[in-house]
Amino acid sequence: MQTTILQEFGPLLNLIHVEDDLIGGTTPQREITSESGLHLASGEYFHPRIRRSLRYTFQRLNDRAERRAHVPSSLEDDPSSEILDRVLDHGLPERTTVFMGVGSDATTPNQYTPDLSFYVAGETDSQRRSLCPNRLPGDMKPSWKWSHSMGQRPIQYSEFSKALSQVNWYMDQHNTQFSFILTERELVPIRRVSGEGDLRLANPIPWTQHGTLQEPKLTVALGLWYLGMMAANDRLYHFP
Repeated sequence: MQTTILQEFGPLLNLIHVEDDLIGGTTPQREITSESGLHLASGEYFHPRIRRSLRYTFQRLNDRAERRAHVPSSLEDDPSSEILDRVLDHGLPERTTVFMGVGSDATTPNQYTPDLSFYVAGETDSQRRSLCPNRLPGDMKPSWKWSHSMGQRPIQYSEFSKALSQVNWYMDQHNTQFSFILTERELVPIRRVSGEGDLRLANPIPWTQHGTLQEPKLTVALGLWYLGMMAANDRLYHFP
């Protein structure tokens, strides 16, 4: 996953800078003792950063798309244009701006509500926003309830499979190809590979992993940002 992100969006990530804020370190600093505590910590430490990073990214891409529709390339003087054009033409040839929110920010078919959502903003009226589909439903679990390594432990496999069955149900309800499970220890991206409940789990991304501009590594925040970019890809997000 890291190689794919850097190949597709590395120059874009180096180009777009989000104003610095306090994220509380490389892992959630709040002690997690319950599932509700995990939700609270995610909202406090990383949720705003992912929302803002997506907003900055799409703002820059949309501004570039509008500019090149009116300014001939021969008159272009922005040195970042080549990077932005490559993403617009190849990385996101057909895109829709998405936001990250809680599950109820998007539609909830049959009232089944995942913990998190990547969704397209709906129309706004005087009463309420009309909800749009959840392009990438996500689930949150404390690590003592679910972890990637539980799949290798026969005594815990039933609990491991139960969470994946729940995630598969969300993907089926929303007709999406991708999902993820987030704990206070790791992020595990998930891909649906068949309509029969077959799922492919990516390698877990630990909260403790961090990198630099010189030695980039896949972090939880970067992984969630990239999942958002996949959800924005109109050709990619839905289950074929």
